[in-house]
Amino acid sequence: MDVSADKLGLMTEQSVPIMVIKLEPEAVESLQADPAFLPVYHMNTSQWVIGTVAVSNDDK
Repeated sequence: MDVSADKLGLMTEQSVPIMVIKLEPEAVESLQADPAFLPVYHMNTSQWVIGTVAVSNDDK
């Protein structure tokens, strides 16, 4: 799903492809150290994380 980057707290107005992922709380905590993973604000933050998806020019 694509989301406006400013809705995720990113400093751009472009759309960003994301995946919302449910994991064990320990996995969520460790993934959030990576800038590609963002906390969710509309679900249980201990079990859910947003993963940004990199899209190469070959995919377009």
